[in-house]
Amino acid sequence: MRFRILLSCIGLIVGLASIMLACGHSFDEPSIDSVTPSRGQPGSPVTILGENLLDIYSQTTIEIAGTEINSREFFDIEDERIRFRIPDDVFSGDLRVEVGDKGSNAVPFEVVGSWLYVLHQSSTGMTALDTHVQRVEETFELPAVPTNIVFSYDGRHAYAIHANDNTISVIRSFDNSIITTIPVALKPLTGASIPDLDNPYVVILHEESDSVTIIDTERNDRATEIPLECPATSIAVTSDGEQAFVACREERMLYNIDMDDLEISEATPLEFRPGKMEVGPGDEGLFILNDADNALTVVDLPDIEDQDTITFEIQPVDFAVSLSFGRAIVIHQDNTASIVRLGGPELLETLEVGIEPVAVALEPFERYAFVANRQSRNLSVIDVGERTNIMTIDLEASPLALKVMETALGNWLYIINEQAPWLSVVSLGQYDVDEDEEPNPAFFSFLTSVDIDANPIGIEVQEIHRRPAAEEGFPESGIP
Repeated sequence: MRFRILLSCIGLIVGLASIMLACGHSFDEPSIDSVTPSRGQPGSPVTILGENLLDIYSQTTIEIAGTEINSREFFDIEDERIRFRIPDDVFSGDLRVEVGDKGSNAVPFEVVGSWLYVLHQSSTGMTALDTHVQRVEETFELPAVPTNIVFSYDGRHAYAIHANDNTISVIRSFDNSIITTIPVALKPLTGASIPDLDNPYVVILHEESDSVTIIDTERNDRATEIPLECPATSIAVTSDGEQAFVACREERMLYNIDMDDLEISEATPLEFRPGKMEVGPGDEGLFILNDADNALTVVDLPDIEDQDTITFEIQPVDFAVSLSFGRAIVIHQDNTASIVRLGGPELLETLEVGIEPVAVALEPFERYAFVANRQSRNLSVIDVGERTNIMTIDLEASPLALKVMETALGNWLYIINEQAPWLSVVSLGQYDVDEDEEPNPAFFSFLTSVDIDANPIGIEVQEIHRRPAAEEGFPESGIP
């Protein structure tokens, strides 16, 4: 008898549970006590403290300014705490937590950046520009005059190079605070980040030292110093981050550094004096501009001794490589631009540009090249696919340097102007980069000028690369 009663009770319980599931679940209303920090950049971790933030059915969502955060950005969810990371596609607004059909109170949250860092001429000041709103966020002082800057691959730190002080200032990019200074070898010159989260390094070249310094961007300290036989003057890194190539200009030497073992795997003499370098499509070629010798050299990878060179009649000034079209755009002192097919290499076309071209850059889809013409105060826009000069964009002052920034709001071209205390900003088209929609040249136009109250000498953009939060765990970011 007791056995039958027990079975009946179990059946009743199962039936009630089925009714509850069929009718839906009643959630307790979530509430937020605090959000720390109350502002942050894409990629920054955030902690929410409150009550009823989790239920057994895992129906918790977070919204910022009406945009729901993808669950891949969650580190963990508990009843009184949620930890997540700010994605790239959200903007400032109210933050809310929803559990099932119940919503929490709203807490204002500000999304800032990504940053564009601007170096000042003969000054210890550096300006952070918010690329979301094209506005100066702040100007802060460094311990010494910076001559160059490199962001870590994950975007969380920036490394200001002080050539006259033989140091590197480490800047926490979330709040633009200087967290440490790293002493390095003589006359640090420039550097590059390694595009691999498993090899979190920045490579620093030195003007007066026969070595390169490897900085560990997780520990923010020197990992090692790799000896060379000459001072390195240029660097290029493969897209997988496994190899870094550094070249000595006068000695005409090329070194291949294995970034897994942090040692030189190969040293190869070059026919010409190397200048600027870029790695080509599929990491199959290394392209080296030899401006003093009027040449562009293509080094086969992995057979580094297999080298082909194309020579020009007029001295080249700068170049850019379009991986999408397999071409290089080389600008020259005679106000022309050469379009070179990388397989060969072979000269395909020579185009007229503005007066005194000084720099060239590609928009993110790499179909259109922008040539900065110093004396004519304009930009020439080249269709790399059609090999034609399609338009000219007039500027307020003489352009000297270019940098492209890709953001959730659109893509921008930032321009340093000669003796002008501002940056020029050109719109590169408001297309959806996630949908592979090509840019529309009708959008290419001068947008605005951003005053920085100093003459800029260098700019660097912050790009944030990261794994999904659930795979990575909560990072040691230094953020409260």
